[in-house]
Amino acid sequence: MNIKVQVCGLVLVTIIELLYRGQGKNVLGSQRQFARMLHTSFLLLILDIFTLVLINRFEGRYNIVIYEICKLYLVSLVTMCYSSCAYIVEEISNSSTSLKRFITATNILRIICSIFIMIVPIHIHNGENSYTYGPSINMAYVICGYIITVNFYILFRYKRKIDKRRWGASLIWMMAWIVSAVIQFINNELLVVGFAAALGSSVLYMKMENPESYHDRDTGLLNDYSFKLYVKELEKKQINCRILVVVFNILDLGLSSEQEQDITRNFANYLQNSEGIVTFRCQNREFIIVSQDEQKLVNLSNLILWKIKEPWEIQGKSYYTDCYLFEIDSTHLDNHNDLDIISVFVTEKMEEAKGNLVYMDSDWISRHRRKIEIEKLISEAIDDNRILVYYQPIYSVEKKRYTSAEALVRIIDKEDKIIPPGEFIPIAEDNESIITLGEIVFRKTCQMIVRERLFEKGYEYIEINLSVVQSTKADFADKIISIIKQTGVDPKMINLEITETAAIRSKEVLLKNMRKLIDYGITFSLDDFGTGYSNLNYIMELPVDIVKFDKNMTDSYFESDRNKMVMSTAINMIKAMGMKIVVEGVERKEQLEAVCEEGVHYIQGFYFSRPLPEKDFVAGAINSNVASTGV
Repeated sequence: MNIKVQVCGLVLVTIIELLYRGQGKNVLGSQRQFARMLHTSFLLLILDIFTLVLINRFEGRYNIVIYEICKLYLVSLVTMCYSSCAYIVEEISNSSTSLKRFITATNILRIICSIFIMIVPIHIHNGENSYTYGPSINMAYVICGYIITVNFYILFRYKRKIDKRRWGASLIWMMAWIVSAVIQFINNELLVVGFAAALGSSVLYMKMENPESYHDRDTGLLNDYSFKLYVKELEKKQINCRILVVVFNILDLGLSSEQEQDITRNFANYLQNSEGIVTFRCQNREFIIVSQDEQKLVNLSNLILWKIKEPWEIQGKSYYTDCYLFEIDSTHLDNHNDLDIISVFVTEKMEEAKGNLVYMDSDWISRHRRKIEIEKLISEAIDDNRILVYYQPIYSVEKKRYTSAEALVRIIDKEDKIIPPGEFIPIAEDNESIITLGEIVFRKTCQMIVRERLFEKGYEYIEINLSVVQSTKADFADKIISIIKQTGVDPKMINLEITETAAIRSKEVLLKNMRKLIDYGITFSLDDFGTGYSNLNYIMELPVDIVKFDKNMTDSYFESDRNKMVMSTAINMIKAMGMKIVVEGVERKEQLEAVCEEGVHYIQGFYFSRPLPEKDFVAGAINSNVASTGV
């Protein structure tokens, strides 16, 4: 009798079983399936060893008992094969109704064949190396071969839906089974199938089910990888849950890393002592708690808010903490890819959540998803050359004609619909894609000025917006000069619009670049005067030639005598400093007449023209409107 191979396999499975049990409760379906496989592998090897011992020691005396135990070994072998199938399909079984039916049918076939294995005869060869043969063995080989074939089919048919590591480990496991089955089929005396099961379990453990893959080393809690898998699993099973995010903050400064870890571990232990919840540690001091019972999370959040009012007593010392609580309904996360927005929500609502519980509502989710869509649209528009430049003419009160225009960026989607600037510009500012957009608009505008010979058509310059983000970059002047040189445009035809916000954020950088560009022949306008932090100090500090009054200030001029007096005073002061004034947002004739009486230099607004596509602007389609203004 030679059972060394089986004993080695049993020792291997036992070690893995002990290590796996030490990781705590299994919350993922794949973990539970792996645990079942370990139990089945253990039983398989025990029965394998037991049958060999019985055959060699007691054959001829307890044949009926020996035969039935040998058949139980075969049933455990078939069960082990099916367990491998259940493990492979765990993460994809809910994605296909046909696959679920197929797996259910395979399980029914496995049960029926197991019953027949227990009924049909089995024979024993007892020699130097004992083994079994006969109809029962043949049936076990057939059903195991079928299930392994099913496993290979699933692995390759649904390869894209299976985790890459799980796919690779499962493939190695199946290959080990096939090799061992072929060896044992050719030579019945080499009993290696049980060891192949142990070997497969060890491969899965090392590549997929190692506790370090799922757990945080410091606290023993499940980690962020487990969290994503867990929520994804609940989503596939259409199980709604509530999510509580707890950001833990230690108020005491100057603590050692060991002291901070002790406090964090104590807080982690406090969180995971609650029943009916699953706790994850996703970042250094960020914990996520998931429960299907909303009331449990409400109770826990109240306990946390109460607990942080008291100090943590560790090694005789008191430490104070605070925390930020965020609750999320998983129904808002209808796609597991939305999990990344949790960190965005936490960052955005941090101040609001200090010592309070803040809820993520559907409106916030909708806004965030729209932001993601716009970011994608911006990126695609840049790649597909779907960035357009519109031009809004600016009327000269003195010359009674259009002498300039403002270049405005527009984005069109794949259906040729224009995305509202108010929607995409703030987002482009946030992710700094506005820099690329600004460079595209600047280049296209310079090319249009040269190509259409705008100076010959009476245009003196084109205003181009300089974004706040661009203004903070030390090299933006060099980039502008480079584009001017490449396109051959006359720098005097360029007027850059800056905002006071840009001056607030990076005054030194802005002034340095402005002086460099002014020396090169470019002029500047101060845009949106009358909004935000507007005051005359910026006009005095910034070397601008033109000041543009925002539409809001234009509207306020007609709202009260006080507003009218403020705007009139500002106009007179700016004119006294030798600067030109553009009034934006003029839409009605009475507005036009009133601001002209104030002595402004330029008018921009819908009264004269909306922003026009380049071809319409170049064609001068609105020239007929100029003569009819009567101003």
